[in-house]
Amino acid sequence: KTHREDRALIRHLMRLGHTSPFEMLELKLHIKATIFEARQIVRHRTASWNEVSARYSEMPAEFWIPDEGDIRAQGSSANKQEGVGGLSEEAADRAHWLFERSAKESYALYQELLASGVAREQARAVLPVGLYTEWYWKIDANNLMKFLALRLDGHAQKETRDLADAIYAIALDLWPVVMGEFKSCVLDGAKLTGSQLDVIRSFIRQDWPESTPTADILELRHQQGVQV
Repeated sequence: KTHREDRALIRHLMRLGHTSPFEMLELKLHIKATIFEARQIVRHRTASWNEVSARYSEMPAEFWIPDEGDIRAQGSSANKQEGVGGLSEEAADRAHWLFERSAKESYALYQELLASGVAREQARAVLPVGLYTEWYWKIDANNLMKFLALRLDGHAQKETRDLADAIYAIALDLWPVVMGEFKSCVLDGAKLTGSQLDVIRSFIRQDWPESTPTADILELRHQQGVQV
């Protein structure tokens, strides 16, 4: 088989959703990230996971403290889980100080509990989700692409998206053809409903129907960046 034929086959498999061949590729990573990032990633239950245990190991004083410019305001009531924009300089400085204070005080309490003889498995309860944890993560290419499709999306939390960017870069270096077709077909591609396809067909035929639902046009604008 030539390289061109291999690429054509990979593209064909990717486009038609014949994903089992991609499960033959496996990636194993040693990841260090915050507990809150780890809890988002573990939701992708198709990977093997082996994490450091705070029952057996004393956790080091390593916490995620965002820079003032990275602290985001809460999104609107329409999107309750997304942080948007920035805070005022005064509010960001105060928030940064609170992050630092929480990390230092919680770890001091953790150390005090350990020194008093409390078991590690219970003392860890005072530690915040901004603490760093580590784990080994083994995943096949098919499920990795499902993970990346969600966590590289602009709606994903920025910190988790940054981690997904790093994982994507590693996978792209290892599997340039597969990940290149993944980018073309999935990341840069589009999934449309039947009514949205009707809108596109109308553009091609240049017979824009007056009955085209406004919701379909707005959905195309929002999701696919189509200028209508």
